[in-house]
Amino acid sequence: AKAALLRKEHLELVLEEIVSKEEPLHRRVVEVDEEAAERRHLNNIFTIQRRDIAERETAQRVERDRLRRLQEQKDNDRRLQDEQRQRELDAEAAEAEEELARQRQRSKRRKQQEEEDRIRAEELAKLFEKERAAVEYGATAAGLPQYR
Repeated sequence: AKAALLRKEHLELVLEEIVSKEEPLHRRVVEVDEEAAERRHLNNIFTIQRRDIAERETAQRVERDRLRRLQEQKDNDRRLQDEQRQRELDAEAAEAEEELARQRQRSKRRKQQEEEDRIRAEELAKLFEKERAAVEYGATAAGLPQYR
């Protein structure tokens, strides 16, 4: 009986020792669980923040691409308008050059006609002078009075 009593006391001491060791372990398990829960919570927050950042970056990239395409379209439209305007100016310049060439040709023909008319007038004047001289000579030869 004494041995049983000693054994019982020994088991109670061992049980007390286990319980006394178990309490800090239990507290530590609770602390670790709380820390793990806090880490999971923070990880969830960080995951949400990373997703939000990624979504914002994607939206910004899409907007930059849209603005770039819009600017490229504006530049392209402006370039096409410039090219069209240059073609119009080139056509106007070509018309002006053709008109100038026609005016020069008309001027050249007019000067040529004026020169031909001057030469004819001189020839007619010479011919008229010859005829007048012949008429005067004939009138003198026939004894008629001369009129000047």
